[in-house]
Amino acid sequence: IPPFNSFTHIPQLPANTTVQGIALGNGGYLDLNSKRLTVLGGGISGQGYLVNGSVQTSATSNVSGYFETLTAGVPGSCGGASPMTTHLGSVTVQALFISCPTTVDTIVTASNYFQSANSGGSQLTVLSSGFLLVQGNAQFGGDALTVLGFLEVLGNAAFGGASINVGGPGSGGIYVLGAATFSATSATYSNVSVSVLGDVVVGGGAAGAQNFVGGSLNVGGNFTQVAGSVANTFVTSQLHITSFDGSGSLAQTISLAAPATNQFSTLDISSTGLGVQLGSNVVVAKSAGSSSGLLDIQFGKLIVPAGKTLSVDGNLSVAPFGFFTNDGTVTVITGTCSGRSAGATITGSGTVNGVAMTLACP
Repeated sequence: IPPFNSFTHIPQLPANTTVQGIALGNGGYLDLNSKRLTVLGGGISGQGYLVNGSVQTSATSNVSGYFETLTAGVPGSCGGASPMTTHLGSVTVQALFISCPTTVDTIVTASNYFQSANSGGSQLTVLSSGFLLVQGNAQFGGDALTVLGFLEVLGNAAFGGASINVGGPGSGGIYVLGAATFSATSATYSNVSVSVLGDVVVGGGAAGAQNFVGGSLNVGGNFTQVAGSVANTFVTSQLHITSFDGSGSLAQTISLAAPATNQFSTLDISSTGLGVQLGSNVVVAKSAGSSSGLLDIQFGKLIVPAGKTLSVDGNLSVAPFGFFTNDGTVTVITGTCSGRSAGATITGSGTVNGVAMTLACP
């Protein structure tokens, strides 16, 4: 389909149609006329436009171009033992649906993203060379999500479904501008940066353990842990860092349904807003691969309200320009407490290891 200089005589699809493949010239334009175009193994090449309808792949193929609606695979039929795979090259699409195995090979931009279970076939892999940008909301609820490259969501994101694996050599991790929910049946985020500017909820529904191995989770809003199919839905190890770095007009809160089994390995307080307040008891503890936990209050503010307990199995540090208000109970099990550095602000009527609030460990 060659490019057209006038939109008054563009080709139009007369009915639902199946083709072996389609070649689009740069700027080529096909009006789908509210119909569905099904593409077989020949795929879609070029950088043209298939709009005003839907496109669906039904065999292993390479796809590039501009689309209104693109469905990778056929719901309920991915090919059994040798499933079809859709390889996405340079793609821009308003609505992207993943039904069968799909790879992001280069750059894919979608206004909205949808992925739901499909008898084990709904699998998305962002290759190390790939970048998936979702400009709206994203629902990762399929059978498998693997991120070896970079994933960015400008709206809200739900990381659910059966299996999630994020990380690998050169992985850029995940960036979410809105809120994010982590509730997959099985999930591992390994040595990558996961950044969420909004609220974070871990657990819920049938969620299993969400394993954060090394790397970091940056939270710009509130952090809430709830039970799923297991009580310990938030599991950190290998010196994983959870950093609160919000800058809003409200204090961030940390609320854990089961603090004893949902622990932070390293808790970093770097919020430039009104600080971080405990909404439940919190435990910072050594985990697999680390010798001790660490609570590090950098230039942010941590608030332990009356009736709340903060337990640190490791070191507690308030750096210069850090703020620590303790009206509750702080227990440092091992390690050291330090907070009298020039510029640190320490207040409150609570206790540290049973003595008045001085941040000196007996």
